[in-house]
Amino acid sequence: MNLITSCVRHPPGLVKCPKCGYENPDGAKFCANCGYRLDRPRADGHEALGLLLVSGGMLLLLTLVFNSILRIVVYAAALYLIAGLLGIYGGYELYRGRVGAAPLAASAASIALGLASTLFTFALGLPLKGIVPPDWIIFLVAAWKLLSERGSFRPPGAAAGNRRPPSRPESDPQSP
Repeated sequence: MNLITSCVRHPPGLVKCPKCGYENPDGAKFCANCGYRLDRPRADGHEALGLLLVSGGMLLLLTLVFNSILRIVVYAAALYLIAGLLGIYGGYELYRGRVGAAPLAASAASIALGLASTLFTFALGLPLKGIVPPDWIIFLVAAWKLLSERGSFRPPGAAAGNRRPPSRPESDPQSP
């Protein structure tokens, strides 16, 4: 499917299958031609942050394995390990659209620990003329992305305007 065919408007009541192009009736869950699921939930827009956190976590773990400074500074190595694992977990959950307290806390902790540990080892490696790359830039960008998206994190089913009024306790049938 190219850009021109994806922008063409279809008659009302028809949904075009993104896989085969068959025009299905509106409300169809699967394509009548190829069986592709048409009612796939839309992504919530946090895929970029998720991928950034996963790649930052992987970078931390790879740096932990190959960087000679981290073999000497054990505390920094521990921060790299914790931040890397938290980044992979939080990023994967955000990429999959699972927004909740645990993935957001893991993401924030990964960014904070990743930024602190990479800045520390970067500053330590500067006198050694380039032994440590500027990995901290990834976490700076991730922090900016997390802060810029902070208003759009809602648990599934909690869209704005879909709030239920508080339930009233039922009256006691024995009271007058």
